[in-house]
Amino acid sequence: MSISKGSAGELRSQFFRALDIDVINQTEFEELNMMTTIIGKQLGAFMNYLKSTTIKGKKFSEPSEDYELLS
Repeated sequence: MSISKGSAGELRSQFFRALDIDVINQTEFEELNMMTTIIGKQLGAFMNYLKSTTIKGKKFSEPSEDYELLS
């Protein structure tokens, strides 16, 4: 996840370059920049959650036998 978060940051820097050389306009830049900022924050929040949770290993229990019978 940290690689994904870093990639979102790298993508944001490429948007600045694209804006500087007129590949995208200001409106497109603002929308793309906002989207990648939100994604970066979501990834960071999820990483913090995973670090702070007391549940280690699998985050969900195995399906019960009743569930397996229904499938």
